[in-house]
Parts: sequence; structure tokens; C-alpha cells
Amino acid sequence: MEDSSNQNNEVEIAYHEAGHAIAYLEQGLPVFEISILEKAKKKPFCRSIDAGKCIDRLFQLEGIDAGKDFIKKNIIALYAGSEPYSNLDISVVNNIKSCDWGVNTDFQLIVYYIELYLLKIGDDISDLDDFLSQLRKEAGQIVNNQWGKVQRLAEALLEKKALKKKGLVGLFPEYTKSYKYEDLIGIKYVYVFLKKKLLPLNLLQ
Repeated sequence: MEDSSNQNNEVEIAYHEAGHAIAYLEQGLPVFEISILEKAKKKPFCRSIDAGKCIDRLFQLEGIDAGKDFIKKNIIALYAGSEPYSNLDISVVNNIKSCDWGVNTDFQLIVYYIELYLLKIGDDISDLDDFLSQLRKEAGQIVNNQWGKVQRLAEALLEKKALKKKGLVGLFPEYTKSYKYEDLIGIKYVYVFLKKKLLPLNLLQ
């Protein structure tokens, strides 16, 4: 029989990754693959487009405002994985009140996106705390408004352990439009693996 603490940890990871994924999809960004498997060096993740690799292309095609919006959406999706769920009824997940798994990696990636924002956009963020507070608020709103989908995806992950694009679109056909960036940026899979140091990518642990 599986240890109950391991079961609780897997549930927390599933909700964490589902929060990331639904935030991406709800904002019109693709999710290529999501997994809660932990084997050897392989960690749970949620893969979307790497902003650092496609932002210049996006600027060229749609302009600086689109690039700014794209980076903000990535930060929101990061927050959505670790957003506290204490205001939601999640008794089905053994009374877990927050999903804190992966928060350190999420924070590192948020720092990366802030640096990318300052470098590529050139805007001076006069009040960083207020800037991030607003994005976290938007992440919380997505999680609250789309909680049924977060829950459905988490349950699917607990059953299947991993899902790729086909499985995600099968669960949520309404998000088919979120894969428009594949054509816009001219890429299908742009990601690298997170190893011992932070790399510029959307590989969310």
C-alpha cells in the first residue's frame, strides 16, 4: 500500500501543475505537456512556450505591447501554481490548504521574467511589489473562476500521471485556440530541461 504522505504529496503536485496549466490555457497560451511523475532526475513539470526564445519574434510580428502582455501572462501562470487555495473547498484533496510544491522554482522563474521584461520591454517598474501583487491577484482570480477545470485536470493527472497536447485538448476542447502561438511563433516545442541551474524556459517544477 502506498504511504499516505506520498499520496498527499502527489495530490499537491497535481493541483500545483494543474494550476499552472489552466492559467496558461485560460490566457490563450499553449501547454504542450504536463506530468506529475517523479523518477530519478525527472521532476514534475508543465511545459509551455519559452518566452525568452520567442519574445523577439513576437515583437516583430505583433509589437511591443503583445510582448509585454506575453511576459505578464507567464508570470501569472507561475503564480497560479502556488496560489493559496484556503478559500476554496478542496476537501477532496485531504484538506490540503495550499499548494506550495515547486514554489522556489516558480520564484526563480518569476525573477527571470522580470529581468526579461526590463531588458526587452525597457519599462521601469517603479513599484515592483505592486506590479507583482496585481499579477498574483489575477492568478488567484483565474484559479477561483476556473476551479472546476483545475480540479478536473488534477484528477486526470492523478489517474494518468502525464498528459500531452492531445489529452489536454480532449479534456478541454474549448482551449484549442490557445495553441495559436505554435503558428504565430513558428515553433512547436521550444524548451530545455531544468537541471542544476536556472535556465530560461517555462519548465515549471
